[in-house]
Amino acid sequence: MICPRCKSTNDENSAFCENCGAPLKNSSNISNQTIFIGIIAIIIIIVVIGVGLLIALSNNNSNDNSIDLPNNNILNTNTPSWHKINSYNGVDDNVITINTKGNKLKIVSTAMPIMNYDENYMLTTVSNYGNTLGFSELSWDDNSAVASKTANIEFTSSGTCYIYISTYDIDYWNIEIYEWY
Repeated sequence: MICPRCKSTNDENSAFCENCGAPLKNSSNISNQTIFIGIIAIIIIIVVIGVGLLIALSNNNSNDNSIDLPNNNILNTNTPSWHKINSYNGVDDNVITINTKGNKLKIVSTAMPIMNYDENYMLTTVSNYGNTLGFSELSWDDNSAVASKTANIEFTSSGTCYIYISTYDIDYWNIEIYEWY
């Protein structure tokens, strides 16, 4: 074997140079060591995979296939409920156009009168192609308290619907539209 430092010739099994004392690299020792480390690594990987499979198979062999849920109603998506789809505010008469897909709808009308010295009102009418689908009336007279009131209209329709709002002496009104699904 040739010394990398002084280039002198040494025996093949020498660990150090006989001339300068530098360590000699024996290529056969390095490759045997590398192979040994590789084999150990493969054995460790196989053992880890085997243990993992053993644990997984023992868990799957259980006869109980049920899952405990904290509340089954949380995952029940078949129970319909009201979902707010839009809201409108104003003070005067107005017309709101909505497009429906045949679902059940609810219109919630809320209004507050300016003052009760005479009659105050809010009339909400829903129509589709000239047919009245529903209406609500909020009214106050001179004996009513100055407080907001609310009324609901529920209907099922498809296509374009119009919500007509007619008011007299109203401080503000609010329309909320809900869909049942």
